[in-house]
Amino acid sequence: MSMRDEHPHVPDVLPLIPLRDLILFPNLVVPLFVGRERSINALEQAMRSDHLVALVTQREAEVQDPSPEEIYEVGCVVTILQELKLPDGTAKALVEGVQRIRILEYLEDDPYLKVRVEIIEEPGHADLEAQALMRNLVQDFERASEMGKPIPQEVLMAASAIEEPGRLADFVTFHLALKVEEKQQIREAL
Repeated sequence: MSMRDEHPHVPDVLPLIPLRDLILFPNLVVPLFVGRERSINALEQAMRSDHLVALVTQREAEVQDPSPEEIYEVGCVVTILQELKLPDGTAKALVEGVQRIRILEYLEDDPYLKVRVEIIEEPGHADLEAQALMRNLVQDFERASEMGKPIPQEVLMAASAIEEPGRLADFVTFHLALKVEEKQQIREAL
Protein backbone atom coordinates (compact mmCIF):
# COMPACT_ATOMS: atom_id res chain seq x y z
CA MET A 1 0.00 0.00 0.00
CA SER A 2 1.43 3.36 -0.97
CA MET A 3 1.37 6.49 1.18
CA ARG A 4 -1.16 7.96 -1.27
CA ASP A 5 -3.60 5.10 -0.55
CA GLU A 6 -3.49 5.69 3.19
CA HIS A 7 -4.78 9.26 2.99
CA PRO A 8 -8.07 10.77 1.87
CA HIS A 9 -8.35 12.20 -1.63
CA VAL A 10 -7.11 15.78 -1.49
CA PRO A 11 -9.15 18.18 -3.65
CA ASP A 12 -7.29 20.85 -5.61
CA VAL A 13 -9.25 23.67 -3.91
CA LEU A 14 -9.04 24.00 -0.12
CA PRO A 15 -9.73 26.50 2.66
CA LEU A 16 -6.44 27.94 3.97
CA ILE A 17 -5.38 28.78 7.50
CA PRO A 18 -2.14 30.80 7.70
CA LEU A 19 -0.04 29.74 10.69
CA ARG A 20 1.93 32.28 12.70
CA ASP A 21 4.92 30.30 13.95
CA LEU A 22 4.22 26.62 13.38
CA ILE A 23 5.61 24.45 10.60
CA LEU A 24 3.54 21.31 10.24
CA PHE A 25 4.62 18.16 8.44
CA PRO A 26 2.75 15.15 7.03
CA ASN A 27 2.07 12.23 9.41
CA LEU A 28 2.23 14.34 12.59
CA VAL A 29 -0.72 14.96 14.90
CA VAL A 30 -0.68 18.33 16.66
CA PRO A 31 -3.08 20.64 18.49
CA LEU A 32 -3.86 23.86 16.65
CA PHE A 33 -5.28 27.03 18.19
CA VAL A 34 -7.28 29.19 15.79
CA GLY A 35 -8.24 32.74 16.70
CA ARG A 36 -8.51 34.94 13.61
CA GLU A 37 -11.98 35.28 12.11
CA ARG A 38 -11.03 34.16 8.59
CA SER A 39 -9.14 31.18 10.00
CA ILE A 40 -12.11 30.16 12.15
CA ASN A 41 -14.33 30.45 9.05
CA ALA A 42 -11.89 28.22 7.11
CA LEU A 43 -11.89 25.67 9.94
CA GLU A 44 -15.70 25.64 10.06
CA GLN A 45 -15.93 25.23 6.27
CA ALA A 46 -13.57 22.26 6.42
CA MET A 47 -15.64 20.71 9.23
CA ARG A 48 -18.79 21.08 7.09
CA SER A 49 -17.19 19.33 4.12
CA ASP A 50 -14.31 16.82 4.05
CA HIS A 51 -12.39 17.90 7.19
CA LEU A 52 -9.41 18.90 5.03
CA VAL A 53 -7.72 22.29 5.26
CA ALA A 54 -4.43 23.72 3.98
CA LEU A 55 -2.06 24.99 6.67
CA VAL A 56 0.71 27.25 5.40
CA THR A 57 2.99 29.37 7.57
CA GLN A 58 3.11 33.12 7.17
CA ARG A 59 6.52 34.78 6.79
CA GLU A 60 6.10 37.23 9.71
CA ALA A 61 4.27 35.99 12.83
CA GLU A 62 3.27 39.54 13.86
CA VAL A 63 1.16 40.18 10.74
CA GLN A 64 -2.51 40.01 11.72
CA ASP A 65 -4.02 39.71 8.23
CA PRO A 66 -1.37 38.28 5.87
CA SER A 67 -1.57 38.86 2.13
CA PRO A 68 -0.62 36.05 -0.30
CA GLU A 69 2.90 37.53 -0.60
CA GLU A 70 3.30 37.21 3.17
CA ILE A 71 2.51 33.46 3.18
CA TYR A 72 4.96 30.73 2.12
CA GLU A 73 3.98 28.69 -0.96
CA VAL A 74 4.63 25.23 0.50
CA GLY A 75 2.58 23.89 3.38
CA CYS A 76 0.64 20.85 4.47
CA VAL A 77 -2.92 19.69 3.98
CA VAL A 78 -4.31 18.31 7.22
CA THR A 79 -7.30 16.29 8.35
CA ILE A 80 -9.17 17.84 11.27
CA LEU A 81 -9.60 15.02 13.78
CA GLN A 82 -11.40 17.06 16.45
CA GLU A 83 -12.58 20.62 16.88
CA LEU A 84 -13.55 22.40 20.07
CA LYS A 85 -15.02 25.90 20.13
CA LEU A 86 -13.74 27.84 23.14
CA PRO A 87 -15.81 30.33 25.19
CA ASP A 88 -13.68 33.29 24.00
CA GLY A 89 -14.71 32.70 20.36
CA THR A 90 -11.50 30.94 19.34
CA ALA A 91 -11.20 27.25 18.49
CA LYS A 92 -8.84 24.40 19.23
CA ALA A 93 -8.44 21.61 16.71
CA LEU A 94 -6.48 18.39 16.66
CA VAL A 95 -5.06 17.96 13.16
CA GLU A 96 -3.05 15.32 11.35
CA GLY A 97 -0.73 16.22 8.49
CA VAL A 98 -1.67 14.42 5.29
CA GLN A 99 0.60 15.65 2.47
CA ARG A 100 2.80 18.52 1.40
CA ILE A 101 1.10 20.98 -0.91
CA ARG A 102 2.09 24.00 -2.94
CA ILE A 103 -0.28 26.94 -3.32
CA LEU A 104 -0.85 27.62 -7.01
CA GLU A 105 -3.46 30.37 -6.77
CA TYR A 106 -5.50 32.36 -4.28
CA LEU A 107 -9.18 32.15 -5.27
CA GLU A 108 -11.05 33.98 -2.48
CA ASP A 109 -10.29 35.88 0.70
CA ASP A 110 -13.75 36.36 2.20
CA PRO A 111 -15.18 34.89 4.41
CA TYR A 112 -11.98 32.78 4.45
CA LEU A 113 -8.93 32.22 2.27
CA LYS A 114 -9.54 29.65 -0.45
CA VAL A 115 -6.63 28.37 -2.54
CA ARG A 116 -5.91 26.08 -5.47
CA VAL A 117 -3.14 23.65 -4.54
CA GLU A 118 -1.06 20.86 -5.99
CA ILE A 119 0.12 17.81 -4.09
CA ILE A 120 3.89 17.51 -3.81
CA GLU A 121 4.70 13.85 -4.36
CA GLU A 122 7.45 12.55 -2.13
CA PRO A 123 9.81 9.62 -2.74
CA GLY A 124 8.89 6.85 -0.30
CA HIS A 125 11.51 4.09 -0.31
CA ALA A 126 14.95 3.93 1.24
CA ASP A 127 17.89 2.33 -0.58
CA LEU A 128 20.96 1.13 1.35
CA GLU A 129 22.60 4.56 1.35
CA ALA A 130 19.40 6.21 2.60
CA GLN A 131 19.06 3.59 5.35
CA ALA A 132 22.60 4.35 6.54
CA LEU A 133 21.88 8.08 6.49
CA MET A 134 18.69 7.46 8.46
CA ARG A 135 20.60 5.53 11.16
CA ASN A 136 23.09 8.40 11.39
CA LEU A 137 20.25 10.93 11.63
CA VAL A 138 18.63 9.04 14.52
CA GLN A 139 22.00 8.90 16.33
CA ASP A 140 22.55 12.63 15.75
CA PHE A 141 18.99 13.31 16.95
CA GLU A 142 19.72 11.42 20.18
CA ARG A 143 22.98 13.37 20.65
CA ALA A 144 21.20 16.66 19.98
CA SER A 145 18.64 15.84 22.68
CA GLU A 146 21.50 15.43 25.18
CA MET A 147 23.05 18.78 24.23
CA GLY A 148 20.01 21.05 24.05
CA LYS A 149 16.39 21.01 25.09
CA PRO A 150 15.64 17.45 26.26
CA ILE A 151 13.53 15.39 23.88
CA PRO A 152 11.23 12.79 25.49
CA GLN A 153 12.41 9.18 25.26
CA GLU A 154 9.21 8.13 23.44
CA VAL A 155 9.95 10.69 20.70
CA LEU A 156 13.47 9.29 20.28
CA MET A 157 12.07 5.75 20.14
CA ALA A 158 9.44 6.79 17.59
CA ALA A 159 12.17 8.30 15.39
CA SER A 160 14.11 5.04 15.32
CA ALA A 161 10.98 3.16 14.18
CA ILE A 162 10.33 5.33 11.10
CA GLU A 163 11.23 3.56 7.85
CA GLU A 164 10.74 6.27 5.19
CA PRO A 165 13.57 8.84 4.78
CA GLY A 166 11.34 11.88 4.17
CA ARG A 167 9.07 11.02 7.06
CA LEU A 168 12.07 10.67 9.39
CA ALA A 169 13.49 14.03 8.25
CA ASP A 170 10.09 15.68 8.86
CA PHE A 171 9.72 14.09 12.30
CA VAL A 172 13.19 15.11 13.47
CA THR A 173 12.81 18.63 12.07
CA PHE A 174 9.47 19.11 13.83
CA HIS A 175 10.98 18.14 17.20
CA LEU A 176 14.18 20.20 16.98
CA ALA A 177 14.36 23.77 18.26
CA LEU A 178 14.94 25.41 14.88
CA LYS A 179 13.80 28.79 13.58
CA VAL A 180 10.60 28.86 11.52
CA GLU A 181 12.59 29.81 8.40
CA GLU A 182 14.90 26.80 8.87
CA LYS A 183 11.99 24.40 9.28
CA GLN A 184 10.29 25.91 6.24
CA GLN A 185 13.43 25.31 4.14
CA ILE A 186 13.37 21.66 5.18
CA ARG A 187 9.62 21.40 4.46
CA GLU A 188 10.28 22.71 0.93
CA ALA A 189 13.01 20.09 0.29
CA LEU A 190 12.12 16.63 -0.95
